[in-house]
Amino acid sequence: MTGQIGVRTEEALTALNALTEAASCLNSAIGATTDSSHNQTSSKWGAEQGPVTFKDQYRTVTNEASTIMESLRSQLSAFDDGIRKAIDRLNNADSDAAAAQAVLEAKANYEIEASKPPPPLGSQPGTGGRMLATPL
Repeated sequence: MTGQIGVRTEEALTALNALTEAASCLNSAIGATTDSSHNQTSSKWGAEQGPVTFKDQYRTVTNEASTIMESLRSQLSAFDDGIRKAIDRLNNADSDAAAAQAVLEAKANYEIEASKPPPPLGSQPGTGGRMLATPL
């Protein structure tokens, strides 16, 4: 039993476009988290030890969250690039395979024709082997 393997590039590209939209939302989240971290100032929290400790811990957590999201964004971008390159390679491979198949078919047809005995001299295909020229 032979099976065929195929790639539905349209579906893959649709999924990648959705991934691009998700990456845009991720960019917004990174921006909001970074802004929130930068907004944790002494003027907002005061100088007392409890609020300052909370502010510092909050900044640490939001900075870590931003770093994790930036890493995720980088990974999403690399994944997107890799899948798009793979789709291009598959499409090129299909074209290359079709061209190679056409060459093989042409070669096979040539070999079939070359293996046939040549027609008698003076006859043309489609004349039933009759001589077109009359002997002298």
